Amino acid sequence: MSELQHSLLELIRRTSAEIPDDVQKAILASLEQEKKGSLAKSALEIIERNIELAKQKSQPICQDTGSILFYVDCPVGFDQITFEETTREAVKLATKKGFLRQNSWTRSRAKTTAQTSDPARQRFIFNRIACRN
Repeated sequence: MSELQHSLLELIRRTSAEIPDDVQKAILASLEQEKKGSLAKSALEIIERNIELAKQKSQPICQDTGSILFYVDCPVGFDQITFEETTREAVKLATKKGFLRQNSWTRSRAKTTAQTSDPARQRFIFNRIACRN
């Protein structure tokens, strides 16, 4: 596995299994403000447990992982084709390892299918930036 593919695999794992600390702190703060025994408190407790389990097990925190968007800042002349190919392989491996759900809901077909690593479910947005020497 190339260094790029390894880095992409780790990026996919972290973005699917972890949320930013400030978001988690906001959830905890909300949890502390809810009344004991309330439906809201129960819901927030479930969310907090899910956040911790996803992080510990490197499993998707969200059930909807059917489409993946990659925003890439790159210099003019960057080999986008090779980057996309390497990224698609990393997505396949991430799906196989369970970092991404192995299936997703397809509204147009109204059924669940193994599409997470389908290239049609991945989008790349390249932003060309000027490099300074």
